[in-house]
Amino acid sequence: MLLAVLTVLAVDDAGQAAGQGGGLGPFLLPLLIMVSFVIFIYLPMRRDKKQRLEMISAIDKGDRVVVSGAFLGTVVQIDKGDEKDPDDKLVLKIDENANTKMRVLRSSVTRVYKKDAKDGA
Repeated sequence: MLLAVLTVLAVDDAGQAAGQGGGLGPFLLPLLIMVSFVIFIYLPMRRDKKQRLEMISAIDKGDRVVVSGAFLGTVVQIDKGDEKDPDDKLVLKIDENANTKMRVLRSSVTRVYKKDAKDGA
């Protein structure tokens, strides 16, 4: 009698045994979405952030830099941060003729042209 009750409970409405099918089916789509998020979004963002940090940390005197996509200047001085203000600052010479200088944060640099590299600018 108990065996008959268990057998009836194990059969779903469609007449198939409840143990058949299903499995990973409900979890497959969310798992696929999470894996594709990691591959297509998280890993490229992490790689780009690492490259940007390497670029910013390699700035040296004499390098030409683009600041926030708007200003182009040559680095003439690098001021290291301290406990009060931890951000490093760069002093850029914007105009050679008028000796115009500007102080910017190192983190605002978007592109670096090394002093020994030949550029068209």
